[in-house]
Amino acid sequence: MYNFVKTGFNKEILRMMNFSFGIRKDMWNPLEEIVKEDIKSGYCEIYAVMEEDRYVSAMHLLDFDMKLRNSQVRMAGIGGVVTSALYRGKGGVKFMLSKSLELMRERKYPVSVLYPFSIDFYRKYGWERLDDMITYHMPPSLIIKNGKSKDFTIEENLTADSETLEFYNNFAKTHYNLIQKTEGLWAREMYCGFPEDVDKRIVKFKKNGSMYGMFRLYMFGSDEDPKLICDNFAYLNSEAIQAMLEFLSSLSLQISEFSLNLPTDFDLWPYLSDRPKKIDVRQRSMIRVVDVMLLNGLKIDSPDFEINVEITDKTASWNEGIFGFRLKNGILEVVRTAAADIKCDISVLSSVVSGFTDFKSMYKAGKAEILNDSVFKNDFSKETTYLEFHF
Repeated sequence: MYNFVKTGFNKEILRMMNFSFGIRKDMWNPLEEIVKEDIKSGYCEIYAVMEEDRYVSAMHLLDFDMKLRNSQVRMAGIGGVVTSALYRGKGGVKFMLSKSLELMRERKYPVSVLYPFSIDFYRKYGWERLDDMITYHMPPSLIIKNGKSKDFTIEENLTADSETLEFYNNFAKTHYNLIQKTEGLWAREMYCGFPEDVDKRIVKFKKNGSMYGMFRLYMFGSDEDPKLICDNFAYLNSEAIQAMLEFLSSLSLQISEFSLNLPTDFDLWPYLSDRPKKIDVRQRSMIRVVDVMLLNGLKIDSPDFEINVEITDKTASWNEGIFGFRLKNGILEVVRTAAADIKCDISVLSSVVSGFTDFKSMYKAGKAEILNDSVFKNDFSKETTYLEFHF
């Protein structure tokens, strides 16, 4: 008999994480430190499935405020999903995900996001693709110098000050699926306690005393083979983008190559003198609608439409049935109704609502059944999705 319980972060869970993810022992202490700080900060809880006094599986449940379409919504992040070696294939994770969805619904989370070890595995429980990230690997000298950086004051910080917090969160409110970052979340991103961590710093670009742009530089690896990643790329305008990239070009005196993480719709090529050494497009997070009715009031930048969808949901029965989605003046209304235009699983609806895909694409892929030929006149619109925060 399984039980779903809230617990602390302990050695048994750490051992399950080691077995599931192959975590080296020299990473155990810093990992334990950062998870316990996450719990202390109040945005992370640990839940486990127990059979009597034995741990079957465990997970982190995290609280975020995320941009979804044109709204800020509460998002339940799921991370650190692990299972005991003795309970593999015995339904522990299925039970845990089911119970966690009940908890999320009770707490009024419209959506949940996770980073999957297997897309197919989580798709069975209602999660579906949310975003891609493009990473450019290149020498800094490939960036064309345009003289814009001389117009800016450039500052470096090892922590996120109040100015950085305000600037990034204002950017996150209007771009992609970015989350609102507290001082504690930035401390997590700037933490340098793992064996391969060398340095992390925030670079700020200011003009006339005001911030125009920022990014994070993360150096890791060995003295013989250091690696540099640039991420958290936030900007006020095109002038700031040019200055930020020109600053990166100046790093050619220190490093031979770096990696730049960006959303897929960011046009980097006009700023480069030649092709990057390598470009990776990585499939990243998955999203799930926790409760369809909690989508009521979601703001979407799209022409008005009406569409009725019959939804199946094997894990969360409250999402079963036919729902009418009415978008008027940019506000989504969700109602129960009688007749459907389209039939799909909750996973398909989740990805469509996020903007990653639409019903027309899902129909072509055989993942949605069309019950009304005119349905595509009333489809959800696509948009570029991007969630740059790993948990």
